[in-house]
Amino acid sequence: MPDCFVADVRAAVAVATQAGKPLFLTEYKDGLQGGPGTGFGGRHGDTAYASAFIVHTVPQLASVEVLSWWGLSDILEENWMIGRPFYGGYGLLTVHGVAKPAFRAFELLAGAGTRRVSSIRIQDEAPGYMRSSTISVLVTRGDAHGGGDDIQIFLSNFGPEPGASPKPWQPAARNVTVRLAAPAGVQENDGANGSWRRGLGLRSPSVVAGGGAPPKTP
Repeated sequence: MPDCFVADVRAAVAVATQAGKPLFLTEYKDGLQGGPGTGFGGRHGDTAYASAFIVHTVPQLASVEVLSWWGLSDILEENWMIGRPFYGGYGLLTVHGVAKPAFRAFELLAGAGTRRVSSIRIQDEAPGYMRSSTISVLVTRGDAHGGGDDIQIFLSNFGPEPGASPKPWQPAARNVTVRLAAPAGVQENDGANGSWRRGLGLRSPSVVAGGGAPPKTP
């Protein structure tokens, strides 16, 4: 089920579509949590909380023409320059160019296939958060160029914060079962304009370069 962020963005897309206009979401991230004294976005953006947010949220926003993460680096000219790494900055990279978990999430999604598998069932024995499961799954087939028939499975365990909080939500470890339909019965949905990747900015693997290189267009 979409959370409030996804629901609000989809509602904005519907308004833009009715007006015959595309929607560009030029600044978004995992939130501005942190609470008093942490500054910037809090520690959430430095941890797996941000990467889980990306894997949970981005596949739900395929109808958005452009998604642009805020921002690329923790080197930010709008305030002061902080030299230490992992201080809670907004970037995908630390001030020294070290890739954060959020960077790695985009790197993984850049390798997703162009065909999205829709016939999926998740069995979560102990959701225990906001009375619903925190498990999200994305299954794709093929490679990033549209060829092949391999299957990629992306799982996240993400619990959206209800508001500002000094520490990221920590998921409880548990076993989850993901079931796909038999190969002959797998339903594939390419999404708008022939590819679900279009709206995610994942037109090619070069969107997030491998080997630790900075992303070209996050």
